[in-house]
Amino acid sequence: HVEVTEHGLLGLLIMCGLTLRKMIKALLRFSHIQSNLVSFETVNDNDRNVTKLIFIPQENLGEVEQFTLEICMATFYKTKNQLLGQQDGETEVCFSFKKTADMLHHHDFYGGKVLYNQPETCIILPNAELDIELKNGNKATFSLLEEQCQNSLTEINNNHDITSQVRKHLQENTTTHMSLGHMAQHFAMSERTLSRHLN
Repeated sequence: HVEVTEHGLLGLLIMCGLTLRKMIKALLRFSHIQSNLVSFETVNDNDRNVTKLIFIPQENLGEVEQFTLEICMATFYKTKNQLLGQQDGETEVCFSFKKTADMLHHHDFYGGKVLYNQPETCIILPNAELDIELKNGNKATFSLLEEQCQNSLTEINNNHDITSQVRKHLQENTTTHMSLGHMAQHFAMSERTLSRHLN
């Protein structure tokens, strides 16, 4: 899924960002709405006048870690270029893994500088690009979508809390058979509400 619009509410929020800096802040804040597999961190390098957007795998993804990071990188890179209305530019793309024969397409896709065996998987952005107004930026739509993303994140966090509480309750009561009805009664909610939180 290299098209950011395929990424639901978060993708729409990013598409409406006023600047690349706002887009990155939204990504940092709300990425877990879409997936818990990768999180992001930014590091400013004032000596080079660049910002690193670091892609961090959140779980031991094994064989799919490299693929997952590549898809995230490609989606961000393509979106950035679309929103800035440019092809390549000064962006550097760094991978923490070794270059293999199946990565020959990287130079075609990324155009600019692609580095392998780096300390982290990241995209290095010139700071001058961060505050350029994006062609799709819309303040009102961005604010509305940001509020919806915050609501979704709150709901995800609440569901995670309930899931953790149910798991803990089950672990503490291994000798008793627990039905959905019993669990719902214990948490003072209907069976339907508990089912919704657990799905």
